[in-house]
Amino acid sequence: MKRKIFFAWCAGFVFALTTQNSPAIGGAADELPAILAQGRLLSAINPLVKADRSGPDHDGLVLSVIATDDSRYPRVTHADATRTRTVPYGMQVIMHSQGAFQKGDKIVITWVARNGGTQSENGEVPAELLLQGPKTPKYYVRYAFNAGKEWKRYFVSFEANAPAAENDLKLGFWIGMHPMKIDLAQAAIYRFPPETPLAKLPTTAISYEGREPNAPWRQAAADRIEKNRKGDFTIRVVDPAGKPVSDADVNLAMLRHAFPFGCVADETSFGKTGPDADRMKLEFGKLFNYATVGRMTWICWWRPDVAYQARRHSTVDWLEQNHFAPWHGSHLVWPGTQYIPPPVITNYLVGCKTNPEEAKRTLQQAVRTQVDLATRTYAGRVDTWNVINELYEQHWLIDQVGTNEMFDYFRIARRNDPKARLIINDYGILSHGGGWVEHQDAYFNLAKTILASGAPIDGIGFQGHFGSQLTAPGKLLAILDRFGSLGLGLQVTEFDLDIADEAVQADYLRDFLTVVFSHSAVTGIEQWGFWEGDHWKPAAALWRKDWSIKPSGQAYLDLVFRDWWTRAQGKSSGAGDCTLRGFYGQYRVTASRGTASTQAVVTFTKENRTATITLP
Repeated sequence: MKRKIFFAWCAGFVFALTTQNSPAIGGAADELPAILAQGRLLSAINPLVKADRSGPDHDGLVLSVIATDDSRYPRVTHADATRTRTVPYGMQVIMHSQGAFQKGDKIVITWVARNGGTQSENGEVPAELLLQGPKTPKYYVRYAFNAGKEWKRYFVSFEANAPAAENDLKLGFWIGMHPMKIDLAQAAIYRFPPETPLAKLPTTAISYEGREPNAPWRQAAADRIEKNRKGDFTIRVVDPAGKPVSDADVNLAMLRHAFPFGCVADETSFGKTGPDADRMKLEFGKLFNYATVGRMTWICWWRPDVAYQARRHSTVDWLEQNHFAPWHGSHLVWPGTQYIPPPVITNYLVGCKTNPEEAKRTLQQAVRTQVDLATRTYAGRVDTWNVINELYEQHWLIDQVGTNEMFDYFRIARRNDPKARLIINDYGILSHGGGWVEHQDAYFNLAKTILASGAPIDGIGFQGHFGSQLTAPGKLLAILDRFGSLGLGLQVTEFDLDIADEAVQADYLRDFLTVVFSHSAVTGIEQWGFWEGDHWKPAAALWRKDWSIKPSGQAYLDLVFRDWWTRAQGKSSGAGDCTLRGFYGQYRVTASRGTASTQAVVTFTKENRTATITLP
């Protein structure tokens, strides 16, 4: 009877799965109940049964059972990692499981999870599922996943590499990569006979709409790239007297994109020495043509550590000496309390007790002074300033000083650095599957408000931190179109892809870059790291720690230095002109006729598509 009841419940969640979270299975999604019915239910783990804490950091893990307003999951296990674990197995949520299986049996595990209330830039929290045997750390399967804001059912299937006796098994969830909360429910384990094809069993796969090679959006994007990122360049070949030279061979060899393909240059790493640091700088110089200096926040300027401040200056010096000038400064005002010097907050709160208006004026002036200091210090050296960062969820400062003060930050920056582009910046707009509509609406309205104030805003920044909720290319384009309607430049400022499936990671990097590069309003794309040894999300890196290239790294090279790279040749006409088409950027132009030959380095842009080269 228990098994029949469970399968009736199982059929219910599988029906929902067909429209939301389809796993990769051999048959169609609607065949899943029948597929699971062929197996034997070993364990249905009720979240009301108290889970155990385990691991050397378990005292930082708080477990409880909470009620939800979702009728499918009325009571669930809530796990709260109150601090960062010290080792991968430091915080474990352990659920004891019944059942036995033999080596070679096929096993399916299923569970439901969601982000339990953690603020994160892609809306997700990371966790790992492990089915452990009697001797820890022995495990039968280990599966990394990211839980988003909405409930999602997961499946993982595998072949047992060793037998398990009755009551040997523990189903564990390793959490605590950082302070986080996760909700867990409805876990179950199935056993299938050894002859069951593993390909017929469900495993939740990460994918996205529009991944297919023949997806309709691809040709439209290619057409936009042809229109927006390329031009017809006319090279006029003349002799020393200025007369046209006909029938000269003309060659274009691209040296550098005009479009910014950038990356963050973290001063903590760029200030280091040694083989890895030297290799990182070498590869950075080859792979990118634009850079962000990421420690311009007020609290970073305030730090009394002289060596820390020196590293920022040395990073800027390296960038400017290696053709990365001007660069992107991030961020002038980050209005969360953790990004403001503690004495400033303390003085304000103390002052509010006796004279709130004076405390407010003092805080207002302190912020203006900091914006003035940063923009005067680097005036003329910065291409773009993030003036306001992450206001949607980090708004303490603006709550205290008032919205109108925000407009003055733009005016101060423009006064001190007239050529720098001034933008806002935030996360969660392009990511979250494109579904965080409230945040999108608030960000759109913020840009409109700043425009309406007359403050000198030039662009809108989109961070682009992605987890497993990948936004379909068509949805990305729609979001960019909406924000582009404001007439401001759009800039992807902090792109990364924190997913373990390297094939999907490579495909989505290719498709994301293609959509963004194709959009006429986009002014640049910056990644938030590229090497695993120096990345805040190591799985998101394009190169592994040993410097072997990942599929995502190869996808980047194939796009930026092959598909979007120009080598062209032609002959000059009777008027001395040769017209060749290519991507905007810097070129080595070679002209030759007979034994005479000459070269010149020329930059072609939308505004400048002609060059004259003198053949001796």
